[in-house]
Amino acid sequence: MIYLGYGSKGPNVLAWQRFLNARPTKDILYHASESGEFDMETERATMAFQRMHGLDADGCVGPATLAKSGLALRGEPEPPLIRRTSWERILETD
Repeated sequence: MIYLGYGSKGPNVLAWQRFLNARPTKDILYHASESGEFDMETERATMAFQRMHGLDADGCVGPATLAKSGLALRGEPEPPLIRRTSWERILETD
């Protein structure tokens, strides 16, 4: 299972970022940087996508988020990601 989140890196992250940026701007309020690193911008764009599709907006790309996107990611599972708490997210935005 491919699972992406804050701290993940690689071609699957880049594919996810490109998917988010290809969406109409009215659907996604945030755009992801196309760096191949799952950073704060990518997390925010992912959360916006999840909210729009009635998913738990945790900022991680797992089976439910992938299913809603229709995007097929390939390859090995990403390395373990850094799980962040809501408090850490708040501190970074201040």
